Amino acid sequence: MFQASNHGNWGSWGPWGQCSRTCGGGVQFAYRHCNNPAPRNNGRYCTGKRAIYRSCNVTPCPANAKSFRQEQCEARNGYQSDAKGVKTFVEWVPKYAGVLPGDVCKLTCRAKGTGYYVVFSQKVTDGTECRPYSNSVCVRGKCIRTGCDGIIGSKLQYDKCGVCGGDNSSCTKVMGTFTKKSPKNYIACALLHFLVV
Repeated sequence: MFQASNHGNWGSWGPWGQCSRTCGGGVQFAYRHCNNPAPRNNGRYCTGKRAIYRSCNVTPCPANAKSFRQEQCEARNGYQSDAKGVKTFVEWVPKYAGVLPGDVCKLTCRAKGTGYYVVFSQKVTDGTECRPYSNSVCVRGKCIRTGCDGIIGSKLQYDKCGVCGGDNSSCTKVMGTFTKKSPKNYIACALLHFLVV
């Protein structure tokens, strides 16, 4: 007996999952399933995204807090044996220099005080900054842009005064000429421009 094929259709989005961070901008996911109805008898599977994500807990972490990447590296601290079997305590810190742009979302840590480094994981925890002070975070191993507010999909940028979403009106340009003569054996090497905030 011939049975007609039924193409799959997406069910409703589920609830948002747990945030990957408690402060500083984490990521949370929501999922849906191809079960409304599920495909049958060679019917097509649903097309489109099965998962969506958004920013969460974007309140800044305390100023003295370690970076999220540093916390992930430090979780690997411990004793390691060298080639002679001598155990040494190794303290791990994030490695930034020399990391290729396509590898910034890997957990690459350097043994403190050395050039020795290890890629501990192909993906850092979601919500980890791609690079220090960057407007981008890692999501499932890919670097995703954020606004200066740390929110994925936001278009906010810093203005020339350094204000997130500002309109360039909170700083004053000061112009003048410095006329004091340089001390003996000193040479002028730069002309500096300052913005007073």
